[in-house]
Amino acid sequence: MTTLVILGIPLGLSFQDVLIREQTRTQINQLIRQQTLTFSDKDIRSLTVERQRGKLLVDLEVSAAAGAISERQVGLVRDFLQTRMQRAITLNVTVIPTEQFSVPAE
Repeated sequence: MTTLVILGIPLGLSFQDVLIREQTRTQINQLIRQQTLTFSDKDIRSLTVERQRGKLLVDLEVSAAAGAISERQVGLVRDFLQTRMQRAITLNVTVIPTEQFSVPAE
């Protein structure tokens, strides 16, 4: 019985950490998609959030036309996220350039 309690404590803490991480990721995802002009109409391919020494590391992969997102815009989004989350955030954005072709019917 004692062994189960000892094993249960780390598992409980680990599960709590996973829940907090997922809740934070969901919150950041909603903020980025619904409350920023920079990413609200972009194709977000992936979003990961990790905690590092009291800060959040956010990696965002976006499919967009080349030049559609500037470094200044990313900085403003980072500032917005830091204000809303009340934590220091490092925001890394990878833009996968896309090209779109349309050939009209003849």
